[in-house]
Amino acid sequence: MSGLHVNYVHQSFGDYTAGLSAALKQLVPLRVSCIVSGSEQLGLTDSASEVLRCRRFRHPLSGWSANQAVSSLSDCDVLHWQAAGNPWVDAVALRIAPRQPFVVTVHDMMPHPGDRSVLPGTFPAIRRLVHKADQVIVHAESVKQQVLETGVDDSVVNVLAHGELGSIYRNEHQNTKRVSPNTVLFFGRMQHYKGLRVLLEAMNQVVARRPESNLVLAGQGPALDQIRMDVEQTKWIDVRRRYVPSEEVHDLFATAAVVALPYLEASQSGVAALAVGMGKATVASAVGGLVEMVDPYRNGLLVPSGSADALAEALLRILDDSRLRQSLEQGARQRARTDLSWPRIAGQTVNVYRRAFESWERKSTRGYY
Repeated sequence: MSGLHVNYVHQSFGDYTAGLSAALKQLVPLRVSCIVSGSEQLGLTDSASEVLRCRRFRHPLSGWSANQAVSSLSDCDVLHWQAAGNPWVDAVALRIAPRQPFVVTVHDMMPHPGDRSVLPGTFPAIRRLVHKADQVIVHAESVKQQVLETGVDDSVVNVLAHGELGSIYRNEHQNTKRVSPNTVLFFGRMQHYKGLRVLLEAMNQVVARRPESNLVLAGQGPALDQIRMDVEQTKWIDVRRRYVPSEEVHDLFATAAVVALPYLEASQSGVAALAVGMGKATVASAVGGLVEMVDPYRNGLLVPSGSADALAEALLRILDDSRLRQSLEQGARQRARTDLSWPRIAGQTVNVYRRAFESWERKSTRGYY
């Protein structure tokens, strides 16, 4: 099995790919390709990828321009496709999938409520991909159930943990920043389903009882745009309303006492994976895959979704108790070294490749392809 050549293709999730591909390369011959539009700029975490540039991905006919780049990827023993980007590119994958064992990783099976950044046709394309796949990888039991509801057989769907992301940024930007014991961090895309308004209500309670507390909002999106004027005039809120480059990510997490994920809905969370890898205590809503990424009293605390009161109490528990915070930080670092470590997940991924290869061979023998 170790001799199987794998082509790994992604359209986004550069930090995720950097972590997984580095570990996979220790186990199998691996080619990593990042498909981008002609003008798109890559981040530092995409540097390990071969870049396949295609023009005008947002146009329905752009699948034809993508075809030349993607068709070469069928020269492998296993094709591993990250279903996370453009439906027209995913449509090309459907055309080449039967040529070799086909593994699809699905991060989301359904759009997040209120997220208008998704291209039309994205999720129908993902549903077609999972039905074509020999094996499917997801990162949460809730996402597995969504895949099964489309009619995919249970034996095809594998739940593998979302690996920690802190090591990607820590290795590049290690420094000596110290924890600010009063700082709560809310990081990433500011979408409505992430519960920003719930967090602000909770933080009003936190600051009323602990005036030295402060909140850092780092990222951009419509949820922040709607309340920008209010939060920018609040003294205890530090607003960084922009894309946060990778060289600044480490410092943001290194100085935070606790990372808040007050999501109203979730599949899994790259921010949670980043917090684990950075060794940060986390307070998160008990929704979706967050319940698998935040182990209560090991690396964080879980609260009911939408409850500002419960969120405030959990944040205060950590801010007021340095021993609890340090225990959760230690637990996060331990999880990053064990169940969320990339070498462990890479080994599980290779086992998925094996099952995909065996399944594809059986189908080929029976004339299914």
